[in-house]
Amino acid sequence: MGITGMLRSLTTNRTEAKAVEGFDRGCRLCAEGRIGEAADVFRSAAAARPGYAEALYALAMAYDAAGDQQQAMRSYEKALEAKNDYAEARYGLALLHVKTGGVQKALANMISVIRLRPDHAQAHFTMGRIYRSLGQFEEAADAYRRFSRIRPECAMGHLELARVYESLQRHEQAADSYRRATYVNPDDASAYLKLGAVLEKLGRTKEAREAVHHASQLRPASGAEAPEPRDRVEAKVRQSA
Repeated sequence: MGITGMLRSLTTNRTEAKAVEGFDRGCRLCAEGRIGEAADVFRSAAAARPGYAEALYALAMAYDAAGDQQQAMRSYEKALEAKNDYAEARYGLALLHVKTGGVQKALANMISVIRLRPDHAQAHFTMGRIYRSLGQFEEAADAYRRFSRIRPECAMGHLELARVYESLQRHEQAADSYRRATYVNPDDASAYLKLGAVLEKLGRTKEAREAVHHASQLRPASGAEAPEPRDRVEAKVRQSA
C-alpha cells in the first residue's frame, strides 16, 4: 500500500471512530432523556459513516420518541437498506406501522422479524395483540403460545392467551392459562377472579369458589407488566381496522 492509500485508510479509520464515538454519546444522551440532542448526534454519526445501520436505527427511535413518525419511518428504512437482516430495526418499523395504521405492513415486518429471530419474544407478543384486535383469535393464540414458551415467567402472556381462549370458547384451555398466570404471579387477584369465572362456566363450582375466595384474600393487583413498553397496539389496530 502506497503513502496515499495509507493516509486514506487512516482518515477512514478516524472517521469511523468518530462516528462510533458519536453513537455512544447519543446513547448516553438518550439515557438522560435528552432526545433532541441525541437525534442530532445520531444524525451526524450516520452522515460520517454511510451505512451505519445502528446509528440510523437509533436515530429512528429518537425521531419516534419525539413524535416525528415520518422521519422515524425513513430512518428505519435506511437502517434496513444498510442491514436487511437487522431484526430490531425491522421490529421498530413494524411497531411504527401499527401506530400509523399500516396493519398489514406491520404484520409482514413482524413475520420477517420472527424469521430472523424465532426467539424474539416481543414480536410474538405484539403479533398476538394485533391478531386479537383484528378478531383473528386462532392466529392470536398461536402467537401468545409461542411467546409463553419463550417467556414462561411472564404472567401477561398467560393472561392474554387465556382471554383469547375465552373468545374461542375454549374454557378448559382458558382455565389452564389463567392458572399458569396465578402460578407466575400469585398476588394477582384479578387472575384468580377470571379463573373462578371460567371454572364456573365449566361447572367446576367448588374450584371456582376456591379461586374467588383466594382472590378476596389478596389486595387488588396492579397488573402484570407487558413485555413491550410501546404496548398500545390493540387500540391503534382497532382505530385503523
